[in-house]
Amino acid sequence: MRVQKRMTGIDRRSFIKLSSGAIIAVGANWFLPKISLGAEPEILIGGLCELSGPASNMGTEQAKAMELAVEMYNQKGGILGRKVKLIMEDTESKKDVGLAKARRLVERSKVHYLAGIIFSSISMAVQQYIREKRVLFVNSGSGNDALIQPPYCDRYFFKAPGSFRLTCLAIREPAKKYSKWYFLGDDYSWGKGCIEFFKKSIELVRPNYENVGEVYPPFGETNYAPYLTKVMAANPEALAIANFGAGWPRVIMQARQMGLKCHIHHQFWDLNNARATGDAVIGITSSSEFLNENPKAPRAKMFTDAYKEKYGDFPGSLAAYGFHTIEVILEAVKAAKTTDTEAVVDTMESMVYKDSIMSPDYHFRKADHQPITGLYSIEAIADPKYKYGTKILHYDPKPTVLVVPENQTGCETYMKKRY
Repeated sequence: MRVQKRMTGIDRRSFIKLSSGAIIAVGANWFLPKISLGAEPEILIGGLCELSGPASNMGTEQAKAMELAVEMYNQKGGILGRKVKLIMEDTESKKDVGLAKARRLVERSKVHYLAGIIFSSISMAVQQYIREKRVLFVNSGSGNDALIQPPYCDRYFFKAPGSFRLTCLAIREPAKKYSKWYFLGDDYSWGKGCIEFFKKSIELVRPNYENVGEVYPPFGETNYAPYLTKVMAANPEALAIANFGAGWPRVIMQARQMGLKCHIHHQFWDLNNARATGDAVIGITSSSEFLNENPKAPRAKMFTDAYKEKYGDFPGSLAAYGFHTIEVILEAVKAAKTTDTEAVVDTMESMVYKDSIMSPDYHFRKADHQPITGLYSIEAIADPKYKYGTKILHYDPKPTVLVVPENQTGCETYMKKRY
């Protein structure tokens, strides 16, 4: 698993500056192939990232990590003796735009594979498109379980992040201590799905827990006070949160500012959201598939250090997913010894990524192409290097107790080869 690539021949008008202050190239001319006569054609990967809109901070971070992965492979000679090119498009955090950009990558840029996307609604639209085109697409940012269920599961689609059926299991650790819970989730399928599986996960260790309330603010909410007032009135021992984007730090900060004293558990850990939250993040529990320094996955530190050296800051979990997604594609191409889509899909279905930056023995289930990856239940702590770090409370190497059994996915028809 390697990384490096030059940014050459980019028109400065192709750059945009995001609210985060990051500069990144976008558009159809970012990293278009430049093939010399006699050279092997490049392996083209189309990137689809939320470079603008409500998830732009995370999308930009993910795009940077994808570029870093490609650079590192090219530093070591590419794959199969061929250079790798990343052609990045901005989904603008919109379903119709994301689908249009996917079409452009496949039909105009002629990419071999697609990678990216955080929002599940955009992913679903692209998944339906790639089914028709038989182009391999690896999602790098969506936790929504619906992506690997009918009618969206597909032979040509893989989901790199674990679904909420896996990640919500981390709540078992604080549930051993707290019995009186309140639930707050974004008002769309991912947020509601997380709350459902928070409850199922708590029941595994505390069947008689008390649900004292639940509330679903709209995605993108800026003022959580009305919702937190309801939480405080219920006097829970713990609050379970499943929200995304700028809401991640906002709700925790506002909760502590309003005087909420109970324990807080968030659905997923992200370093950069934690840093945006400040000291209010200390003591919360969460789940993570990626840790910046992980004794079980030594290459995680390599990635963290390389990202810091290139971009001047440490990567969060969405960056890790982006880097990891490029690796799972290119390692499969290397193992298959061809760029042929059918051969690469077959290889991904049987391959174990033992050197993953995520966890040992990362692999995809053949039945639905969801990942089986280790899960870390963590507590946020102060850290001199990262400002906010993690203490591992528990590691589950195979967190599949709530995952649909392979013979019950309903994906059989969708997973068949189509000629």
